[in-house]
Amino acid sequence: MKIKCRYCMSKKISEYGIRRNKHTCKQRYKCKRCGKTFVENDGFLNRKFSPKVITASLDLWNKGVSLRQIKHHLKQFYDVNVNHVTILNWLRDYGRLCKRYVDSLDPDLSGEWMADEMVFYFGKNHNWIWNLMHKHKKFLISSRISYFRHLKHARRIFLDGFARSNGNAPDVIQTDGLNAYPYAIYGVFGDDTKHVRHASLKSKINMNIVERLQGSCRDRLKVTRGFHSVESGQKLWDIWRVYYNFVRDHMSLGETPAEMCGLDLKLSENKWLKLIQKSANFNEIY
Repeated sequence: MKIKCRYCMSKKISEYGIRRNKHTCKQRYKCKRCGKTFVENDGFLNRKFSPKVITASLDLWNKGVSLRQIKHHLKQFYDVNVNHVTILNWLRDYGRLCKRYVDSLDPDLSGEWMADEMVFYFGKNHNWIWNLMHKHKKFLISSRISYFRHLKHARRIFLDGFARSNGNAPDVIQTDGLNAYPYAIYGVFGDDTKHVRHASLKSKINMNIVERLQGSCRDRLKVTRGFHSVESGQKLWDIWRVYYNFVRDHMSLGETPAEMCGLDLKLSENKWLKLIQKSANFNEIY
């Protein structure tokens, strides 16, 4: 992709030296039209540490490594001192950046969906994670955290699904026996979607697919000591949904759920790096 001036969008630019700091160096450019100098926004603009260190931190956290363990890993293998709060801020910032980009994409979500909720405990407190996924393509359509398990919380994940599918209702949604699901599904999709409930252990409806997803969620949460609030927790959980759909190859699919839905972003071996660059370019344009 040809670099454009960040100020006037002109393609008539020239290289204009190198901008350096303690850990990174970036090519500086000068616009022949407006005369201003700038550095390309690759998603790591004004970051003290290198993209390699940042993307390694994002990947390790999403694989279930704690913040302080990541801090020790970076010191041992990259010889950099990074505070665990800095890593937390990276997760929030890049979660917000990537979420806006991936939510603008148009995956093929026709067919059958599955929804389920799971409880997770932090000391005496407990919260709920609501997951909505495509049954066969394993694409995690929506994943939300809430304090309670009410109708409005169930309704939110189906509204997310309605938005992600561009208003196209799925053929079937499969859930457990929670009483909120029938009202939430009908309220969003009406008669266009058939609802199949797994109401008891004797039911013949198989929920193993979504239960496997819940297991992946627990693998990520088992080293987490807690979220300060649902809002702050959701910011972290958004980047895990990006990881699940676009970075992590699904074991049963042999590719990412995004690729199964027709979203081949041509990400390189360091998928985080390329995804962040695409997200930064999208956010700068829109």
